[in-house]
Amino acid sequence: MVGMDGDYEYLLKLCRAGKLYEAEVLLAEGVDPNPPPNLRKSALAVAIEKGFHSLVVLLLRSGARPGQRDMWEVARSGNVELLGLLIDHGGLLLEPRDVAAACERGGGPAIDLLASRGVDLVKGAPLFEALCTGNKSVIGAWKRHLDRDPRLAAQGAMALAVFCREGSARGVALMLWAGADPRMPIPSEGKIEEEDPDRRTTALVEAAAGGKVAILKALRIDPLTDDLPDLMCAADLHDRRDAVEFLLDLCTAIQRAEALWRMLQSAIWSLEWKSDPRSGWWGQYPASFEVEKIERLARMGARLSLDREPALLLRVRAALRRAEPDLALRVIRALASGPVPDTEELRWLVRTKAIVDKMRYQNLSRGDMELLGMKLPKEATPAAHRRVTRRCHSSRH
Repeated sequence: MVGMDGDYEYLLKLCRAGKLYEAEVLLAEGVDPNPPPNLRKSALAVAIEKGFHSLVVLLLRSGARPGQRDMWEVARSGNVELLGLLIDHGGLLLEPRDVAAACERGGGPAIDLLASRGVDLVKGAPLFEALCTGNKSVIGAWKRHLDRDPRLAAQGAMALAVFCREGSARGVALMLWAGADPRMPIPSEGKIEEEDPDRRTTALVEAAAGGKVAILKALRIDPLTDDLPDLMCAADLHDRRDAVEFLLDLCTAIQRAEALWRMLQSAIWSLEWKSDPRSGWWGQYPASFEVEKIERLARMGARLSLDREPALLLRVRAALRRAEPDLALRVIRALASGPVPDTEELRWLVRTKAIVDKMRYQNLSRGDMELLGMKLPKEATPAAHRRVTRRCHSSRH
């Protein structure tokens, strides 16, 4: 053992072997428990890695300084007692991910410890992931500290939103018991740094998107204060038909009309986008899914007010131009069945050259042809109509 480096390497060897007495003697002789600049591994890190608690205590009392790597390892281990020792001897959890790891692995006792040591439990939402585990001790600790620091409410609302989206009745019940607010605006997808108000959500909206009626009932929806049309749009976007029916039953006549109008508008926008080859759409729900939705909404009594939003006219026409001819014809027929009750308005909507040309080779009824301005001869009969249709098909080939 020659020189400082040799002494420290011997200390590392003792720590790896768990030689407590020999290490204590070496430290009493004045060997620095902190590594020299040319050594990256510290004796404290070795003792933590090997799980020698008494050695860790000895090194800390001898002046070992916990580094960030040490704090990360202990946070991930879930050893609350050891974490407290490191913090009491100058260790710092500087990164929210370190605090989050300590909370998730150490549970409620770790949260209580960190709060008592003044660690920031708000920045970076370090409690969020731990709450999402559904650990009762974590949720209980969050409930206790929420009374002292209301800023923690957002993390509880975010966890509640996750449980609502996943359909976890147990998680929802626990978070509601703890005081999570299902109507509190929160960042979308748990992104705590998201500040755009247009990209924020609530646990109530996530419950509608999840589609579990039992969870919607547990959240006690109030038709007088909650935005039912918004909730219905969230449910409809993910094809949660049971949730849509449940919410429809709670709606007033005005809310029902508004919700159906929003859902029909959304379906038309989606159809336009999915029918555009430039979008490269290849997802789960094809364009035909949106056409089926438009047909279903038409049967439910949806109305399309072009005066209310003139830009929607361009959307409808673009969707009809880009969609496959058979899908476009189904949309036109669905719109004619109720959403656009004014026949003249509908004719004005669909009588464009691009749309009419697209329809020429479809199996059109007399009503379809009249709507599109493709008049049959005056003497036409149903048989003649069939002959005209056959000629259209033959000319195509």
